[in-house]
Amino acid sequence: MRALIVTSTVPSHLTAMIPLAWALRASGHQVRVACQPDQVAAVRSVGLPAVPLGEDTGFAQRHRESVDGTPGQPYYREKNSLVDQFAAVSEEIADDLAVVAAVWKPDLIVQDPLTFAGEIVAAANGIPSLRHLWGPDIFGTVQGKWLAGAVRERLLPIADRLGAPAPPWSEWVIDPTPPRMRPAEPGAGEHLAVRYVPADIPGTVPLWAFEPSGKPRVCVTWGTFSEGLPDKNLVPDIVTELSKLDIEQVVAIKESERHLVGEVPDSVRVVSGLPLHAVLPTCSAVVFHGGGNTMLGSMLEGVPALAISANFERRFNTGYMVQAGAGLLLDPDTLQPGEIADAVRALLEDPAHRAAAEAVRDEMLALPTPAELVSTLEDIAAGRRVPEKEGVSR
Repeated sequence: MRALIVTSTVPSHLTAMIPLAWALRASGHQVRVACQPDQVAAVRSVGLPAVPLGEDTGFAQRHRESVDGTPGQPYYREKNSLVDQFAAVSEEIADDLAVVAAVWKPDLIVQDPLTFAGEIVAAANGIPSLRHLWGPDIFGTVQGKWLAGAVRERLLPIADRLGAPAPPWSEWVIDPTPPRMRPAEPGAGEHLAVRYVPADIPGTVPLWAFEPSGKPRVCVTWGTFSEGLPDKNLVPDIVTELSKLDIEQVVAIKESERHLVGEVPDSVRVVSGLPLHAVLPTCSAVVFHGGGNTMLGSMLEGVPALAISANFERRFNTGYMVQAGAGLLLDPDTLQPGEIADAVRALLEDPAHRAAAEAVRDEMLALPTPAELVSTLEDIAAGRRVPEKEGVSR
C-alpha cells in the first residue's frame, strides 16, 4: 500500500500524523510526506521522505503578519483573512500534488485539516481521503463549518480543473482525542479513533529529566508559533509569577526566543530542543498556550494543565480539557496579578485535577494505537470498508 501524507502551513500540523506514518512504514507500506519546502527539514528530521510542493512562500510569517492587534481584540483578523491564507496554500500546492498522485498513484491520502488540496486531489483521482486531527474536531462548530465551507468554495475552480466532484471531499477522520474530550457534534466523516502518540522533534534528553524533582515540577511551554510576535509570548510573565511558588520550573522554549526570558532564578531550568514527552512524566502540572499537541501530550501522562489563550481554536481545544476537570483556562486579556500562580497552585493542591487527568489518560490508553489502525487503513484502501452513511461526506 502507498500512503501519501499531505501537510502545509506549520510543523505542528505534521506532528500529529508522524506516528501513523511510522506505523505504516513499520508495517511494510510505502509512505511519502508532501509538504511546502519550508516543512521539508521537519519531515526529514523524523526519518520520513519529503516531497516538496510549490514554492517556499513562508506561510507562518504571512500568518503572523496578518495579526491586526486591534485594542480589545487581540489576535483579531478580518473575516476572510484565514480563508484567504488557507485557500492560498492549497492553490500553491494543488498542481504539484496532482502530479505526485498521478505518477506515484497512492492508495490513501491523509491530510491535516487545513490542507484542503489533499482532499481535492484525492477526490479527483478516486483515492480514499482521511482528515487527521490534532485535537477536538473544530469542523463541527459553526465557525469551523464556515471556515471549511468558505475555503472549499474558494477552491472550486481548482477542483473543477482537476476533475474533483462537488465538495465536501473527505470521507474519514482520524481522531486522537479521548472520548470525554470530543465534541458532541464533530465534523463530517466517519471518525476513526486512534491513540495519541507524542512525536516531538528529535532532541537530547538530559539525565535530570529521568528523575522527579525534590519539588513539584511544572513545565512551561509556548509552542512554536509565537516567534516574531514577542508580545504574544507570555513565558516571561509566567516564569516571573511562578517563581513565587515553591516549585521547579522547566521552561521549554525555542532557542531563538531564549532572550525573551532573560535571567532566571535557580529554581528555573530553561531548555531548548528537549522533547516534551521526555519530561512530562515527572511533572506535576503544565502551563501552555493551548495547542492541541501539548494538551494531548499532557493528558497522555495524566498531568493537569493550565492553558492561557485568547485564540478561538485553542480555547475550543482546552475547553474540553476544562470540562473533563483535567485543567484550567485563563484569558490573557483579562489576567490579574497572581492569577497564574493561583491557578497553578490549584492544579497542584486539588487532587481532583490530577485524578481527572489520569481518567483522561486511561481513556487514551484504551484507544487503538497507530499500529493497530493500519489494518483499518488497509481495508479502506482496498475498498473493504465503506463509510457509515450517517454524517459521512460524499
